[in-house]
Amino acid sequence: MSKSKSEASDCCCSCKFWNAPETGTTGQCRAHPPTVVVRAAAESAFPLTEEADWCGEFVAGGTKAHEAHGHAKSAH
Repeated sequence: MSKSKSEASDCCCSCKFWNAPETGTTGQCRAHPPTVVVRAAAESAFPLTEEADWCGEFVAGGTKAHEAHGHAKSAH
């Protein structure tokens, strides 16, 4: 099922909780505290998301990152 035009703009890159990268399209979701990740040692990390990803926690407000990645300003 594809998203409608209005839903398509409710992506990570237009969310106020998304920490946009300086380059590339993968940023950090900061909607919740970082989680513990066990690699060589335990550390904490925020989830990594792509700019076009979306979830049920979306809150409009990240228009700077949204526009910086070539998207039109959302009409929310």
